Amino acid sequence: MKDLHPASRATAQLFPEGSEGFDPALDEEFGYDVDKAKQLLADAGYPDGFDVSITVLGQPTEDQIAIQDQWKKVGVNLKFNNATSTDQLFAAVRTDPLLFGPFAVGQQPAGFVAGVVVGGFMNPTHTKDPVVEGALGKALGATGDDQAAALKDLNRALTEQAWYIPVYEDFIYFGYNADKVAEPALAGNNGYLVLSSITAAS
Repeated sequence: MKDLHPASRATAQLFPEGSEGFDPALDEEFGYDVDKAKQLLADAGYPDGFDVSITVLGQPTEDQIAIQDQWKKVGVNLKFNNATSTDQLFAAVRTDPLLFGPFAVGQQPAGFVAGVVVGGFMNPTHTKDPVVEGALGKALGATGDDQAAALKDLNRALTEQAWYIPVYEDFIYFGYNADKVAEPALAGNNGYLVLSSITAAS
């Protein structure tokens, strides 16, 4: 991915760097590793790998082709079914085992997990997972130091259960004149500056 997104950071976890609950150990443990992946496939009863198909509208993206190449090296043959209409694509969302998509998670990932990953459109089949749901409930209900630990547990649960498999974390850059304005703050879970949050320097 470094050739396609040179300013981004490779990652194996949904929580962005700098957010509460981010765990650098997850990137080390679940990062792309051909030999480890082959061994895990063999342990799971797939020593020769397997085929998986997903539906794309038109042609696959450069990112999807790059992932197809990475998976091929470990024995997973990713095939693309080319949809000819948006209706066909939307119907496939409920049957394909895998979806691709860029998402802005923000600095409050528990809310994103609750509203999008588990309880929203990224879960079109309304899948239930007691491990993920239990960790999410604790993260949303905890405060203080307990919340930090619960968010880390939620991050690990999502990674171990492969509810979302990130490839890279991109960054948003913005500049401002510190002589003219105070340091801007992001509003809530927003990844972009809100103009109303910009105030004059004191």
